[in-house]
Amino acid sequence: MATIKQREAIEKTIENRGNISKSMRDAGYKPATAKNPKNLTNSKSWPELIEEYLPDRKIAVTHSKFLDKLDSKGQPHTDVIKALDLAYKVKGKYKVEVGFKSSFGSDTSEINLDGVWSRVRDSFNKM
Repeated sequence: MATIKQREAIEKTIENRGNISKSMRDAGYKPATAKNPKNLTNSKSWPELIEEYLPDRKIAVTHSKFLDKLDSKGQPHTDVIKALDLAYKVKGKYKVEVGFKSSFGSDTSEINLDGVWSRVRDSFNKM
C-alpha cells in the first residue's frame, strides 16, 4: 500500500511532466533520496500507483481519440504526442535510449516499443 508521501510524489510527477526527482523533493523526500528516483520507482507500491493514476484504458482511449488529430501542417499535434509519450514512459511501456557522437556523427538513438501496440490493441478489444 502506498504511503502519503508516495501518493504526493506521483501527483507531483504528473504536475511536473515526469520529473520524478523534483516531484520527490516537492513531496518532502530528503534531497539525497530524491537524487535516486529508483528509490520510489522500484518500490512495491509504484506499479499500483501508476495504474491508479494512469490506467492503461485511459491511455488507450486517449490515444485512439487523438490518432487522427493533426496540426495546421498536417502533422500529429505536439500536445498529444507529448502527453502520450509521457504516459507511456511513466508506465514503463517503452524504453528510450539516446546516444550521440560528439563529432557530429550519426545518432545512435534507439526506441524499443516492444509490445506497446499489441497492449493497446488488447485494451481496445476489452472495451
